[in-house]
Amino acid sequence: MTITDICMILATFIGPITAMLAQKWIEKRKEALNRKIWVFHTLMSTRALRASSPEHVQALNAIDVVFNMNKKAEKPVIDAWGEYLDHLAHYPDNSGEKEIQTWHSKGENFLIELLKIISDHLGYSFTSVQLQRGIYHPHGHADALSSQMELQNMILGRVDGFDQDKHTGQ
Repeated sequence: MTITDICMILATFIGPITAMLAQKWIEKRKEALNRKIWVFHTLMSTRALRASSPEHVQALNAIDVVFNMNKKAEKPVIDAWGEYLDHLAHYPDNSGEKEIQTWHSKGENFLIELLKIISDHLGYSFTSVQLQRGIYHPHGHADALSSQMELQNMILGRVDGFDQDKHTGQ
């Protein structure tokens, strides 16, 4: 058997294995990109209703899994998310209206910065102004959400009052 025969036999076996491994690698990279795009699209589509959107919270919590802080190109995303998360963890309880408005405003700035960094990473060309102002959010949605929250608070207040009446014997 000659060297040429051995090379042909090896190529016959190694060629398909190499092709399969290359295909798996391509699929894995595409899946990772699709997860990043899902996070970005979800955050973009829910940015007007951040606090009331479970999808928004789910996308934020997926950032640590979807983006890899050990990759130089993705570290800015993780860093921006860490700053935003730190801000979210410090809600100004027992504060006045002005402090709460300031907290919300800072939160919006952190979110816009996060969206800008993800946008740049994924190759989109959004400006910070587009990310902040390019939202359609009808007043009817805000009014409906506000009414739902008022109703929920009213019901919870009555349930709490009912529970307190049971404990005091009234």
